[in-house]
Amino acid sequence: MTYPVIDGCDGLVPALDRICSNASEAVNEDYTLLVLSDRKAGKERVHVSSMLALGAVHHHLIKTRQRMKVGLIIESGETREIHHMCLLLGYGADAICPYLIYESVMMLRNEGLLDPAPTDEQIFKQFSAATTYGIRKVMAKMGISTLQSYKVFVVYSL
Repeated sequence: MTYPVIDGCDGLVPALDRICSNASEAVNEDYTLLVLSDRKAGKERVHVSSMLALGAVHHHLIKTRQRMKVGLIIESGETREIHHMCLLLGYGADAICPYLIYESVMMLRNEGLLDPAPTDEQIFKQFSAATTYGIRKVMAKMGISTLQSYKVFVVYSL
């Protein structure tokens, strides 16, 4: 989910087209899980918003009748809050890996800023539990009881 900085603003639409095309090719090659990742973002590469890329791929796969054949996983450093995760789920994500959160907590632990220092497993379990609680709370406020209902509840538009 990145494109070269040198392409500037004009690189966004071609990048989205490329991401959608790559997703279709992967489905045609019988992949069942697609990971949309921004890990390659840096000085030379601009990241495409995970929500924008996900929405584009989700709708492209629906239009090409391929969406039911594949799960979409978002691996993003921009996902930091429960709200971000709820939006990604609403836009069609089947799983989310907020890698920057895990890396940040591990860095804090390694620098001795967390007392007592949690293990990797404790970090994952506690964050997973807190995230699950937060997502359920948002869904409950909307009167939605299952994640599948939340994902197909069209309150978001591109």
